Amino acid sequence: SLLGTMPALLIPFQQSFWVVSGLLWNLLFFGGGLVPGLTGLIMSSVPEGLRPFGNSKAEIIKNLLGYFPAPFLYGVLVAATDNQRAGIFLIIYAGTLAPALLALGWFLEPPAQDSYSS
Repeated sequence: SLLGTMPALLIPFQQSFWVVSGLLWNLLFFGGGLVPGLTGLIMSSVPEGLRPFGNSKAEIIKNLLGYFPAPFLYGVLVAATDNQRAGIFLIIYAGTLAPALLALGWFLEPPAQDSYSS
């Protein structure tokens, strides 16, 4: 997640189309590479019989809370500040929450129980 997030933090400061395109490609490539693994991680925590429901609920929540509000918040922030870069700052820097929350979950994970002990 850091390979996608760290270069993306430079996007709001760039003027060159090619530099922004390269950084954005990096963000989408590495972010897209995380999706299957993280989806599997989430689905492994759901009981077997509820996985179809869990998957559909996770996708709905991801779309409603992740993708849907982004253009709206971008427009509201640009209109409120009259700064064309304010919206991209919000969208890019909100993405830094993902690695931070992954790290928090990793640190707060309870110790695994040894399944071989009796």
